[in-house]
Amino acid sequence: IITRNDTMVQGNKYTRNNYIRVIEVPLELAYRIKLNNKFSVLLQTGVSYNFIRNYELNMSNKDLSYFKVQNTDHQVLRNYFSANAGIMLAYSLGDRLSITAGFNHRFALNNTYKNGININPSATGFNTGLRFRLR
Repeated sequence: IITRNDTMVQGNKYTRNNYIRVIEVPLELAYRIKLNNKFSVLLQTGVSYNFIRNYELNMSNKDLSYFKVQNTDHQVLRNYFSANAGIMLAYSLGDRLSITAGFNHRFALNNTYKNGININPSATGFNTGLRFRLR
């Protein structure tokens, strides 16, 4: 489950906060560059299918008026494909298990809005995790 949250402040006029929660199903390939017996660099690329779980938009202005939109029945947003690319540093804990940390970038390949607004979100993030090699 991935939570994307962005905040925009327009001077002292208003603040907008977007909150999107998705379940991402990735299919990625990685090329490993071995640095020594313990460390390696992974160059990754792939695609993901993103299932929208929740969407929330909050807006407020300097006069403290507040506006909130919630979308849990997916009337506004739709599920979408995204392309992924990243670079990871891996520390080997054995022959098949390693700890990873690194940066990635995701961008939508299709429009995420149902009502004709053309918005393709993108996100840059920092990932950590465990990696298990099958081979």
